[in-house]
Amino acid sequence: MAPTGGASVYDDARLVFDLGFDSLRLIELAVVVEQRFALPPINLDHALAVTTVRDLVALVAAQTGEGGT
Repeated sequence: MAPTGGASVYDDARLVFDLGFDSLRLIELAVVVEQRFALPPINLDHALAVTTVRDLVALVAAQTGEGGT
């Protein structure tokens, strides 16, 4: 599931505006992240707060007990 348009991925890249994710891609991303890191389903409030790559990394770190950013 690569970003569209050959966008560069960096910490502050916005999933929708910079990387071209649409709503379906965001759902796919959530499923892949949950499976890859063996996470329970991500809380909707937490998921809605994820807008950048940095936010996604922080969410996974928090869910896996690896700390913050």
